[in-house]
Amino acid sequence: MQLQPTDTSAADAKNQIQEYKDTLIINAAAELFYKRGFKSATLDDIAASIGVTKPFIYKRFKSKHELLERLFDKVFSGLYEAVSQCEQLEDQDPVRRFEFFIDTYTRRKIELSTFSVILLEEEKSLSPEKISDIRSKYHGFDALVTRLIVKGVEAGVFQVGNPKVTAFAISGMVQWTHRWYQPNGKLSIEALCEEMTQMALRLVGWTGAYVLPEPLAPHR
Repeated sequence: MQLQPTDTSAADAKNQIQEYKDTLIINAAAELFYKRGFKSATLDDIAASIGVTKPFIYKRFKSKHELLERLFDKVFSGLYEAVSQCEQLEDQDPVRRFEFFIDTYTRRKIELSTFSVILLEEEKSLSPEKISDIRSKYHGFDALVTRLIVKGVEAGVFQVGNPKVTAFAISGMVQWTHRWYQPNGKLSIEALCEEMTQMALRLVGWTGAYVLPEPLAPHR
């Protein structure tokens, strides 16, 4: 006997297919925005790069501007989801959580270097509302770092006069890594993450010995 899919599973499958198509289009758009610039890349170019027609894209996105904004939404959402896991770790040691955040944030910023370039070059192409939304998302990152630092100060392991200013300094340090890091250079991503984590620990006044942490499982 062949089982028939339930309505729920059918809906889930449909959503997954839709998400796959959207991601395919967004990734293709990101590649062309990076190589040619937002103004020069056309929807015809994006469609041709993945072997579809322009109407295929219009079924999912109203315009090229919506594609650009959805790209930002998708990247910021994934990035924040990754780094915010530090607050759900089973290990509640504030040092371990802080290390997890810096290591993950640095690694993802390098992996998203293409997006970072697009953000710098094409922010002018965004609506005022989307620019305000991006600023708000960055404030979310700063607030997360501040919380981690405050927890360390309260535990007596971090020595910081102004946690918020220190958080701004650390966020800026990580955010600009993509401008100078060379993936094919002598410094591996793992080595860079270790260096950045140690520097961040010094900024928060951690005086203990740094030990490269084992991957920690988020608390479920």
